[in-house]
Amino acid sequence: MDLTLLSLLPFLVLTWLLLVQKLDAAKTLFIVSVLTAGLLYFFWDASAGLLIAASLKGVVIGIELFLIIIGVMLLFFLLKHNGRLDDLERFFKAYSEDERIHIIIIGWFFVSFLEGVAGFGTPAAIAAPLLVVLGIKPILAVILTLMADSAAVAFGAFGTTVVVGIANAVPGADLAAVTATAGIITAVVALFMPLYMLFIYSYYTQTPLTRNYVTFALASGAAFSVPFLLTALFIGPELPSVIGSTVGLVIIMALLKKGFFFKEKKQLPPVKPVLGALMPYAIVVALLFISRANLLGFGDVLFSLGFTITFAEYVKHTLSAYTPGVLILVAFGIAYFMKPNRKSFEAFGKALPALLVLIPTLAFAQLIITSELTSEQGIPQQVASLFTGTHYVYLLFAPLIGAFGSFIAGSATVSNLMLGAVQASAAGFNALPETLVIALQVVGAAAGNMIAIHNIVAVLAVVNLQDGLPAIIRNNFIVAICFVVLAALTAALLLAVQ
Repeated sequence: MDLTLLSLLPFLVLTWLLLVQKLDAAKTLFIVSVLTAGLLYFFWDASAGLLIAASLKGVVIGIELFLIIIGVMLLFFLLKHNGRLDDLERFFKAYSEDERIHIIIIGWFFVSFLEGVAGFGTPAAIAAPLLVVLGIKPILAVILTLMADSAAVAFGAFGTTVVVGIANAVPGADLAAVTATAGIITAVVALFMPLYMLFIYSYYTQTPLTRNYVTFALASGAAFSVPFLLTALFIGPELPSVIGSTVGLVIIMALLKKGFFFKEKKQLPPVKPVLGALMPYAIVVALLFISRANLLGFGDVLFSLGFTITFAEYVKHTLSAYTPGVLILVAFGIAYFMKPNRKSFEAFGKALPALLVLIPTLAFAQLIITSELTSEQGIPQQVASLFTGTHYVYLLFAPLIGAFGSFIAGSATVSNLMLGAVQASAAGFNALPETLVIALQVVGAAAGNMIAIHNIVAVLAVVNLQDGLPAIIRNNFIVAICFVVLAALTAALLLAVQ
């Protein structure tokens, strides 16, 4: 039987169950994992022991990723129940009455910050209601916040898309090089995202997009992109979205205060409540920065606090305190000690569904990767062989595939886990640099986040809209395609100058 067609079967079944049968993600991934294991056993001659070992490794990685999710959710619910999110809302209301300024400050910078520290569907769900409270129509607020939740998704919550997604999908990948390349491509695309957001606002509200707002939007894109890129180049994947959004927001608010862009100068309301709200995240950023920069040997110490689990001869995984999840939980512990609130622990109930999706997803991803141990042409190589001969055109296919993964899975990290190995193999078939193609997977997965059905449904529920899904997908699909095309063109330019 043709192994290429069999290799496509898990992805076709995954798409059919999720999009046609509308089965929930946990059940879908469980079925696909069992199907993949069966295919490997009967057609790739994989032993039962190897399949069990690969699945167990997926379970362990899923739990490791769950530490990040539960950490960020504990922080979020602590802030929520301590009234810190209300402080943020009051601050933005007092700062300006201009909806377009709200769109940039909340819809762009705040959403990007939330993606960097929380991710997993929370940014748009938090920011969209804020925009509605500030006067923007609910459907437009959803569209804009989902658009904004794109560039920062390239690295997600403290680098999860790379340090978990790519690291486990493509063992041995040069994560520093992937981060740098994805950072360059994403920074170029991000330059224009705030302008596109204001364009969409102007289109829906029939408000002219004047020169000063164009300048304001482009400056906002640059204020995010430059620190975002520098962080990706010199620190790593954990902090670009956090530093890009934080530094960018400070720069833009300082320019607004001095009267740039608009005649009216913007005076800051009291910032103490906002600083209190962001303090736990500042602790996380500090811990990550110190560990990633290995100041005073802190990173080495965290690495030493770990061990390697061996599931089979070639199936191993190392666990250590260096993982972002541990540091986020430490930050939560500090914040909780300073102002405890037992209601924050409802995060465990909210996060449990994510764990139920993560475990079969990571088992599926590890089975795909492990198929390479049973044959010279594992599942990734078989699927990638379909793109043999596309050569430079694959620079467009790569981000499109990444975006499709996020669209069906509702997560850029899951997209990277499922498709990273396929992208690495396709790079080889088309004589393209592996790092560049994997970076395009990362960027494409970020673009697909704005049309991920799970995210859209969640945000619609938060703003109390019963419909709107088709209109949002129709609008954001065009934006996502523009995102992908610009990413491909940037990648082609990078390849040309190498």
